[in-house]
Formats: sequence, structure tokens, C-alpha cells
Amino acid sequence: MDDEDPPIPPVTLWELVVAFTQMSSLSFGGGLTAWARTVLVERRKWLSEEQFLRSLAIVQVLPGPNTIKLAVYVGAHLRGPLGAFASVIGLIAMPMVLVLVLGVIYFHSGKIVWLENILQGLGVCAAGMAFSLALKLFVKHLRDPLFVNFGIISFVLIAFVRMKMLPTVVCLGIISIIMYRNRGPAAPRTPPPPRPPMPGP
Repeated sequence: MDDEDPPIPPVTLWELVVAFTQMSSLSFGGGLTAWARTVLVERRKWLSEEQFLRSLAIVQVLPGPNTIKLAVYVGAHLRGPLGAFASVIGLIAMPMVLVLVLGVIYFHSGKIVWLENILQGLGVCAAGMAFSLALKLFVKHLRDPLFVNFGIISFVLIAFVRMKMLPTVVCLGIISIIMYRNRGPAAPRTPPPPRPPMPGP
């Protein structure tokens, strides 16, 4: 992680609404986090990779829906309280309208087989997007043994030991903070030696 974060880019409230509407319209189930990284880090470059990971870690340990907390955190970081409000509006407006319309159609038309099949397929896509995000973050930090070890331990505790998410994150989070602090800052990279000048004609 860098010692100093990059400067906050100039972002309008309308851009926040559009960006989070795009995320919520193109993601299903648990796939929104993957879309959030794609939009915020790769496409719009509003956050660095480290800032996104930091925001993701913070919202994971707080109560409430993670997607709403992520919208509030990012919006407040970029534009303050109004930015948080605009991000949440962009996140929930389109899904709320779609759920209301589909709910009315579903409960007035009975069981719709093709709609259930579509939703099941979208659930598989959401799981694939979440796995893709986890794989990207894991590969990016393969050179950090602490990161790899804590990732493996948390996976084993949640997937096999069936430990709940909150105590896992709290316990491992406290231990990881202590270990990272004791490890100290990373050693600066040594610049490569200058290339010798090319011989003249």
C-alpha cells in the first residue's frame, strides 16, 4: 500500500448516479462487488486498487448490506454526504423499479418457468463474477505471504469449519493488523542500473 493516496478526482454527482446505476443494472446476486471494481478502478479510475481493497475491508466488518455500505463509502470519499446520497440513489433506483414490475407480473401470472430458469442462470453468473474478483485479488498479491496465508485460513474457516463471517473477519483482521505492523514497511524497490550508452558510429 502506498504511503499517500492519489488525489481525489473531480467527480460530479450525476457521474456517481450513472456509475452506480450501471453497476446495479449489470450485476446480479453477489456479482456487484466485481462490477464495482471494474467500474471504479479499471474504467473510471476513481479509486486505486489499494483504496478499493481498503473500502471493501471496511464495509465487510460493518453491519448492513455490503453493496449499500460500499456506495455510501465511495460516494462520501469522492463528494462528501451528497456524493453518498447520489451513489445510493444510483444503486437502488433501477433495481427497485425492476423488482416492483417483475413482482407484480409474477404474483399475478402464477409460476413462470422461463423466468425462474433465467434467475437461476443469473445466479450462476453472479457466483462466477465473485470468484473472478477473488482470483484477481489473490493473484495480484501472490508475492505477499501474509496475504496468501490469511486468505487460505479465512477460506478454510468459512467453507469447511463453517465459522460465521463476522467473527472470522474480526479475529483474522485483528491478527493481520498486528502482524503487518510488526513486519514494518516494505523494502523500497531498487531501481535497475542505468543502461550503458550506445557506441557511436
